[in-house]
Amino acid sequence: MAEMTDFEKQQQEAMEKEYGKTSGGNYFNYVDTSKLEREGITQWKPSLGVNQIRIVFPPDRVGYFGMEIYKHSNIGTSRKTFICRQRMFDEMDPICEFVAQLRKLDPQDERIGPIRESRRYLFFVVDIASKEAEREGVRWFDCPVGLFNEIKSRSRVKRKRGDNTEDNFAKYVNVSDPKNGKDISFEQVKEKGKYSYVGCTLEDGPSIPASWYENLPEFKDILKVSSVDEMLEAVGDQFDVEPAKTTEREEPSQTRSETRGDTEERGGFESEDAEVDDTETRKPAETSERQEVREERQERVAETSKETSGADDIKSRVQARLAKAREARGS
Repeated sequence: MAEMTDFEKQQQEAMEKEYGKTSGGNYFNYVDTSKLEREGITQWKPSLGVNQIRIVFPPDRVGYFGMEIYKHSNIGTSRKTFICRQRMFDEMDPICEFVAQLRKLDPQDERIGPIRESRRYLFFVVDIASKEAEREGVRWFDCPVGLFNEIKSRSRVKRKRGDNTEDNFAKYVNVSDPKNGKDISFEQVKEKGKYSYVGCTLEDGPSIPASWYENLPEFKDILKVSSVDEMLEAVGDQFDVEPAKTTEREEPSQTRSETRGDTEERGGFESEDAEVDDTETRKPAETSERQEVREERQERVAETSKETSGADDIKSRVQARLAKAREARGS
């Protein structure tokens, strides 16, 4: 096994950090789908049965090839999905506050489970199941934790017993490597209304065409962070109580098609499923991507000095909203 270059070491460190953290309408309001569609990037969803994808990550970009996302789903009658401001950016999140207040009133409240924060992974992928699918080019994928864990498990480099390899040798296969990455196959199955992912395998495939990287955005540039007003309105709808208005003013973060066989460079890379998640028992580790997004948002907050000042007011309005909802249900 050849030693890694400095660049490959950086990529390995990013994978080890990410993999080491975990053990265990338009519904996607956390992704700027309009911006992605302008770039020709649509959403990819796995289908029941066998799926085959290739994860795409720009070769000149250092870091993990995906982004860990915390989000709230099933919000309001329209069942919207919002990025979790508290878990992602350590900012006031009215849905988290609703969940906290509900837990104080009744930890077994059935409304908590569907709306509390859950974890997913954001990837750019190409469906390689067929030439026709490949021609659709790069697409974004809201990856479930179960499938992420399968990919992580298969990516670990197996060592022979007694092999005390130095740290400068890879611990994980970089499935997104343009030349030496892997085609990923897995099967999606559904039992009793729940999806799971089995039979995950990594296979050698041809190199990724340069066209797949054209106009590929940064993850931080496609995140869509909804305002407190928008989230309060959605939750108000869910509790059948008219939403209170807030004085907060916030601008949300605004956040290729060529088959591998057609390129001369050939040669060597949402289903809202119900899954068991461990977000209640773990704190998210900071990633360089998330840290960069947070710093940019903090700069905007510092300029306006308006976002964090209303936190106590938001909490009091959430409590008042819950009280009104209880009254309405009791009358």
